Amino acid sequence: MNALTLLAACLALLARTTLGQGTFEADNRTAPTRIGSIDGPLAGTNILAQMLAGLSPTSLAPVGVPVAHSAALGFEGWVFGGIVAVPNAGVCRIAYVRMEAWDGTLWGQSLAAVPSDQLGMTDTVPVFLDNPAMETCRPNAFPRFTVAAVVPIPEPSGRALIIMAGVAVVLFRAVRGGLGRLGLYVPTRRTQRPRRLQYL
Repeated sequence: MNALTLLAACLALLARTTLGQGTFEADNRTAPTRIGSIDGPLAGTNILAQMLAGLSPTSLAPVGVPVAHSAALGFEGWVFGGIVAVPNAGVCRIAYVRMEAWDGTLWGQSLAAVPSDQLGMTDTVPVFLDNPAMETCRPNAFPRFTVAAVVPIPEPSGRALIIMAGVAVVLFRAVRGGLGRLGLYVPTRRTQRPRRLQYL
């Protein structure tokens, strides 16, 4: 009888960790996302976030889908990504989670398309996985990030700076030439005195 009881207890413990998929709530309520710097403005709906999770800090992979940050008053900079499952992770296990954020208007919806220097990321934290359908572990498992993701503001490229300088020169010449045609005096290097204006 004792052997049967022991076997049943072992099977129950094994079933608890192998049945069901381990999940967590994808949000960053403990470290809202910022723009440009750690004290910059809070992220809006144009900033997307993707959760990465794995069984070790070195085996993180994207889970769930990219989610826009909240625009609700008082919740700016927060992500509400719903319940996300971690592949190959059972219920009541520890997984490691990190969030990466980027400007969706510049780089689109896919994390793979974003250059690494344009990503903001949180620290990697352990999360005790649960499964709301099974109710076997602590409810409301969510990552408790301590470092906020800071999405960088992209610098203009050298080519863009050259184009802007060219446009400025063209506009300056157009304005300067236009004033001279209107009969207004515009001093040049050749003439230091105003010309007499002749009226018909």
